Amino acid sequence: MTTETLYRPWGTPLPDFWATEPAPQDALLGMGTSETVPDAPPAYKDRVVRVVRHTASGDPRQLDQAAAEGERLDEEITAEYGEDHPHTVSIRELRGWVCHTAGLHPSAVRWYLHTTRSWARTAGADSPQAEASALRAAGIWQHVTDTAEAAALGAELRPLLAEVLGAHSQVSRFMHRRLADLDRGAQPMTPKGQPDRSARAVS
Repeated sequence: MTTETLYRPWGTPLPDFWATEPAPQDALLGMGTSETVPDAPPAYKDRVVRVVRHTASGDPRQLDQAAAEGERLDEEITAEYGEDHPHTVSIRELRGWVCHTAGLHPSAVRWYLHTTRSWARTAGADSPQAEASALRAAGIWQHVTDTAEAAALGAELRPLLAEVLGAHSQVSRFMHRRLADLDRGAQPMTPKGQPDRSARAVS
């Protein structure tokens, strides 16, 4: 994996996303099939598959079901395996994808900030898991349309990207430019065709 490629939730590459001036991608984190699921213990596998299917549908009612079931899975798997177990972190990445698909982009960024830190702490800042999670956080951050929120999340994300991807990576340089633009009063990028329900409550 390289910092020149943005990955979908569980590994499908989108080549050349981080071009000189990257544009938001409507299919940024699309999930392919129900067989493409995060790491989950056998006892939870069927439920995780249902969350993936509900999320991939894009249907608002099924997304609500996915969010509720994701929260229950998070609680149960955390209780059984602990905060930093790969099963727990993977479920939290899935919750981030649910939020992003539902248009709750700030919440999705926060989930991926959390999972990036978890992977960096347990697998190492240079691990593929931490890198992939950081790239997802950076990609989804481009979908945050509220200027103040984009600036605040970007300020939190920028040092994490430098730690995981390197301060001179294309992603980090892109973040530096975008945050400078926001400081000058520029508007965040608004991806076409993306629902923005940023004000909606999310757990």
